[in-house]
Amino acid sequence: MVMFVILSAGQVFALPGVYRAGAPTMDLYVGECETRTISMDGTGWGPSPLVSGSILVSQSDNGASVDITTCTCYDGTLTPAIWDAPINPVFDPTGFPGGLFVAMHNVVEGVTPSANILLCDVTFCGVKPGETSIRIDNAPESTWVAQDMSVYDVYIDPALINATVSINYCEGDFDYDRDVDGTDAAGFKSDFGRSGLTNACPVAGPAAVQKTWQTTSYATGDDGALQKGVAWPNPRFTDNEDGTVTDKMTGLIWLKNADCFGQRSWDSAISDCNGLSSGNCGLTDGSNAGDWRLPNRNELSSLLNSDFYGPAVPNTAGTGQCADGDPFNNLLSGDLYWSSSTFPLSTNQAYYVDTFGSIVYVRIKSESNLVWPVRGGH
Repeated sequence: MVMFVILSAGQVFALPGVYRAGAPTMDLYVGECETRTISMDGTGWGPSPLVSGSILVSQSDNGASVDITTCTCYDGTLTPAIWDAPINPVFDPTGFPGGLFVAMHNVVEGVTPSANILLCDVTFCGVKPGETSIRIDNAPESTWVAQDMSVYDVYIDPALINATVSINYCEGDFDYDRDVDGTDAAGFKSDFGRSGLTNACPVAGPAAVQKTWQTTSYATGDDGALQKGVAWPNPRFTDNEDGTVTDKMTGLIWLKNADCFGQRSWDSAISDCNGLSSGNCGLTDGSNAGDWRLPNRNELSSLLNSDFYGPAVPNTAGTGQCADGDPFNNLLSGDLYWSSSTFPLSTNQAYYVDTFGSIVYVRIKSESNLVWPVRGGH
């Protein structure tokens, strides 16, 4: 979809415009929350900063399954400061129960409309099992106006998030009273016939070991013949469209750019990852320094597919070999990546993973390998 710029001379130009809110899906447990960065693409809007405009977040089920709990904006409360006046979000605006209305003010002097005009970080929390479509769009009949009085029509493409809320059967609020207590546990055991178990939901259950996906057999009883392990989800990865890729097998969130820092020593790799934040390496996810880290050797190895080489990494679906952009960028044919795991026999060395041929080995920390940041996990 396009929007139109109406100039004082009456000229009309079609320009792109779109809201962004990360991945098009959101999976939550009851009681679990997720924060999304809401931004806007104003690439074609020219150098004149915006004077005013507004966004409306609405839900198809009027907030029955997902509650919008917080909204913090890039007005200096969050940095970088894009807007030059405080922003006061309105929750449950008239006519849009379960929604959110935000009026934006002048863009700070020196900020030019771009492909990533940051608006606000909005937190969504699951409150009851169900599905809802979350829509981020202009408020009805509203426009965005620039200082040169160009008017950007309301037909900016909305961002849509299809949210699903389910119960975590080991930590769920089954009676929806917003706490987890004996009543919930009794209902769970009764419903599922597990009352004979003294600890039906241990704090940490058995860790699932995934398949290597080697499908060619070279001997009776080998990996390719037996193919043991937990099957990967399809799709294996989700491109969050904010510079990150989520592995649906492990829950880990990887930097989409597999070669942002180049060749680095182990100490530099640790530091690079710890200091990574939104605005760098193609990130628009709202992350802060300290959110990212250098992955351990098991986390790095979890990306490998033993049926391939050069690189031994699967594609987005998990059914074939990774290509550039599917889902990672700059992985090329595979290379050596530092892990955060030190080799205990010689602590001046650390483990690395060779993504060309699925090899894990050690190297002196002062030598150089590539760096692939990750966040999330247990």
